Amino acid sequence: MNGLRFHIGWLLLVSVGFWAKGQQTMHGLVDFTNAVYNPATIGMDNYMAAELMYRSQQTMPGVRLTSALLSLKYPIFNKVRDPSMTYGLVAGQDQTGLDGLLTTYTMGGLYAVNLLPAQRYHRLCLGTGLSYFRQTAAISQLTTGQQYVPGVGFDPSQPNGEISGDLDGRYFTWDLGLAWSESHRKYGIAKYANVALLSANRPRESNWSEARLNPILYASAGHQVYRKRHFALQADVRLWAADRLFSAAVGLTSKMNMRRGRTKQRLDLSLFYTQNQGVNLGVTLVDDRRFSVGASYEVPLNSHVAHQGAFEIGLEVKRLRKSKRKRRSAFYSRRPARPASVDDDKLSILGDSAAVEPIDSVLLADSIPPKEAGMVDSLLLYFTYEHNSRRPKDEEVAVLEELLTLLRQYPEAEIDLIGHTDDTGSHRYNQQLSEWRAEFIYELLVYKGIDPDRMTYTGAGELYPLNDNSDEEDRSANRRLEVIIYY
Repeated sequence: MNGLRFHIGWLLLVSVGFWAKGQQTMHGLVDFTNAVYNPATIGMDNYMAAELMYRSQQTMPGVRLTSALLSLKYPIFNKVRDPSMTYGLVAGQDQTGLDGLLTTYTMGGLYAVNLLPAQRYHRLCLGTGLSYFRQTAAISQLTTGQQYVPGVGFDPSQPNGEISGDLDGRYFTWDLGLAWSESHRKYGIAKYANVALLSANRPRESNWSEARLNPILYASAGHQVYRKRHFALQADVRLWAADRLFSAAVGLTSKMNMRRGRTKQRLDLSLFYTQNQGVNLGVTLVDDRRFSVGASYEVPLNSHVAHQGAFEIGLEVKRLRKSKRKRRSAFYSRRPARPASVDDDKLSILGDSAAVEPIDSVLLADSIPPKEAGMVDSLLLYFTYEHNSRRPKDEEVAVLEELLTLLRQYPEAEIDLIGHTDDTGSHRYNQQLSEWRAEFIYELLVYKGIDPDRMTYTGAGELYPLNDNSDEEDRSANRRLEVIIYY
């Protein structure tokens, strides 16, 4: 609780954040604009990321409302596996009218703190923000009666009699948000709930008016109502309220995993209805570890001149940010030394005639107390490899057999297979080798009758060393496969 009070107090003192108010509208590709509605959402994962969002809304012939948003975020680790805080920077531009007559520029930052850093599948983040807005009006593109020349017409080169600076506006906004989520290892976020208060300081909107921006209350929630094999269906609701204005959106998003085993890639199809706005159809290709790209189109359901359809595109590039602290699993056991020369073709992993000397291994079935069955938790096991090999060492066979026994004894258990390498070789090759190591065990377990829907595999390259790779013994320990068991 002391740590929680410290973070809350620090959050109230350090206010950096962002929210783009150029368009008070509900975006269709909300995953690319979370910072627009709630600064706390930047702390909901372990990725450093760059997001680009563009929206173009047709109003009347020759007039469009366009907006562009670029956001960056970077998580900071403390002494836990998950980041304890996340910082972000963002820049935006909105243009309205003929040839961008009215333009709003935005610069800001974000700060969010993770209040549950020790939880693997649950996040609760508190976020805040401070943003600077500048509004300009390009009245030089307009003409007034003072520029009319009899017998000639309007002459734009003549003074128009207006002072453009009177129409400019500069102001700061302060936002505060809270975000919670529960994740599923295959289908991403399974449940979430967010609430935010935007423009809490009620700034003056312009230099020539005493009018102030009203605070905006935004809330959203979602739940995966159906999940089976590689498919999930999620229901969402979003609410937006300011003064006496109110808007709501409801929708469904289908999530289809694209690859068996490597379930980090999926295709999302979304359908949203927004009150007094229209129906939004969206498609997003998601790679949970590298990128997301999406597009959507909003079809208006009324004859309002201000809204004749809107198009959005979004792009996110990200990379997992990992803690640098050294960590060893309590379930890591040292294996007997093996001769340096090994012929991989003669390895007999899980072979019918495999002969294995007794080793000091972990008894997996005895490691799960019956009272904890069904809990979201994990056991960590490590299988070591020879240099440049995709197959575990022969002495690991007993542990693999125990893993098979465990998966058969606990049919509800699921596993993640994560391959690792030492720091020898290029980053690109090590990434591929680590994926091969995980895929090799995945295919063996499928061959032995384990349902592939209970398993995922991926590679982490050399990014998660158990030590500093200072000698061959250390490098040997880092060449491993990590098996995370969920029960």
